[in-house]
Amino acid sequence: MGFTHYHSQFLAQRVTLEGIDDDAFAKSLSTAKVQLNPHQVDAALFALAPPVPRGAILADEVGLGKTIEASLVIAQRWAEKKRRILLIVPASLRKQWTQELHEKFGMSCVILEAKSYLYLKNQGCARPFHIEGKIIVISYEFAARREEDLLAVDWDLVIFDEAHRLRNVYRKGASKRAKALQRALKDRFKILLTATPLQNSLMELYGLVSIIDGMIFGDEASFKINYGGRADAASLAILRDRLQPVCIRHLRKDVQAAGHINYTKRISSTFTFEPHDEEVKLYNGLSAYLQRPDTIAFGAKPNQLITLVVRKILGSSTFAVADTLTPDRIVYGVAPGEPGERAVAVLNEVYATALAADTPLVVTDYATAELVKVAANAFLATKISFINAMAEIAEVTGADVTQLADAIGHDARIGRRFLNAGVGFGGGCLPK
Repeated sequence: MGFTHYHSQFLAQRVTLEGIDDDAFAKSLSTAKVQLNPHQVDAALFALAPPVPRGAILADEVGLGKTIEASLVIAQRWAEKKRRILLIVPASLRKQWTQELHEKFGMSCVILEAKSYLYLKNQGCARPFHIEGKIIVISYEFAARREEDLLAVDWDLVIFDEAHRLRNVYRKGASKRAKALQRALKDRFKILLTATPLQNSLMELYGLVSIIDGMIFGDEASFKINYGGRADAASLAILRDRLQPVCIRHLRKDVQAAGHINYTKRISSTFTFEPHDEEVKLYNGLSAYLQRPDTIAFGAKPNQLITLVVRKILGSSTFAVADTLTPDRIVYGVAPGEPGERAVAVLNEVYATALAADTPLVVTDYATAELVKVAANAFLATKISFINAMAEIAEVTGADVTQLADAIGHDARIGRRFLNAGVGFGGGCLPK
């Protein structure tokens, strides 16, 4: 069966859209497999040709598609044969980025981390960051450790996702990670993605802009004089004008008012809850304990942030605050060598009361300590999810899930805690 000229053109376009390698790729912005909104196109156009030659900040509110905006820029640069592209993202988002770029824009990525980096090195690859035909996706942590490798590549485009992680780079004692990335990519074209360009201070804006170009606002002292204090309306208006060449931000209310996206209408309600007498007694008792001058952990060196955190934990549950004050174990994550030994000595003073009660102590490295916390959270969530699944089976079979939990809870290997079926589970730790 022959094809008409129209059918040939149609099939050729389909092949182009489905191709992801250099031979098949010829995709433009208009052929992306995603429904674009005008504000996303505006942001992408701004980033492609910003007034500031070294990059831009895309600061749309959450949910407005900054990932799509950045992907449009990547697609355009790729089509222009500018293919040395680096994505620096939180470790948890690396896979999501590769999937988005592959499924919606037909572009191939490679996630580079310690294991794959060493593998490439052992295979004789002198420059693991220079992989032809691939967009490089790495985490902030790995990027900071490979400063020299980043510096050696003439990147066409660098994108930072969740870029507010870099906002304190201007501080002398700031994150070494942020400073390493600033040095390694100083002269490259960068796009910063963040929904929260500032949270606590206007100086955070200075930090983010300095990642793009350190000369836009001059030095730190000058910015502090002009905007660091209690800025008046006039100075804020000037600051807004100076930000326009480097930062673009869309708000949900503006996008919805323009009719581009119809969000579900949210109706806020305020409910008043009065604590019971026992709850008030517990709260006051905990507050009194936290303010006692004779406690080693809290009173000797009062810290308002720690006090606030413990009160917040009390709001989660009495079990949570009990575990905080009288933990089942204490885990230190410290640096190797002398710095770690000094840290252990200080922490031993902080937890002297708990240690005196023979609380088990584990001293390990940073990575293991963090993994201990995550693994414990995941295991407890698994127990709750398991008993909820058993509750569904019990409902079908006519069994009693509470008696089931009691029975298996007598097994020392399982335990009864966290085996209560319910509508779900929550808390500040589980999302981690």
